[in-house]
Amino acid sequence: SQYADYLLKNHSEEIIDGSLKYLVVHIPLVENKLPHHVEKYQSWVADYAQKYGVSEDLIFAIMEVESGFNSKAVSKSNALGLMQLKAESAGRDVYELIDGKDGQPNRAELFDAQNNIRMGTAYLSLLKREYLQGVRNAKNKEMISISSYNGGITKTLKLFGKTPDVAILRVNQLHPKQVYRTLRYQHQSNETRLYLDKVLKAKSRYRDLLGLNV
Repeated sequence: SQYADYLLKNHSEEIIDGSLKYLVVHIPLVENKLPHHVEKYQSWVADYAQKYGVSEDLIFAIMEVESGFNSKAVSKSNALGLMQLKAESAGRDVYELIDGKDGQPNRAELFDAQNNIRMGTAYLSLLKREYLQGVRNAKNKEMISISSYNGGITKTLKLFGKTPDVAILRVNQLHPKQVYRTLRYQHQSNETRLYLDKVLKAKSRYRDLLGLNV
């Protein structure tokens, strides 16, 4: 009501049309401006999301949870950059399976913001399309991918079976709520258990922010 009073006082005018009198109220519109960190990386995220078949909201969510959008972040386990990649694991996988190169990325490559987003998105694609390709339910696949990004694919799949094949067969028998409970409460790493919730909540927020649910 206070805003209505403000508009009537500061953004209204009377218009007379013959014997009729109109009160016209102008409502100033403000551009829906995205946060700086989203604008800064949005074009790269959009490009690599399309190239590797990973959703933009998931990429932004992982960047937020992993590094708080600090492109020079270094973890205790020596994960580097925006999406906190380890050169000898995720970095090596992307080098070999996506880029077709031997070896692993160096620190300069992982501290480069654009390349870090590319490699992090490519690794999410590997989790989804290669390591978890047998998982039929999209929600199950996404949740296991998120937990695996933080806690490792091997440890995560062992929650469901002794071997990857057995684990995937088991996952395909479970409802997403059952998969969520297993990841959230049974993973041996407390960090990974909490990580799943943090990423899912951030992903929902970025989905709304980017208008991806429209």
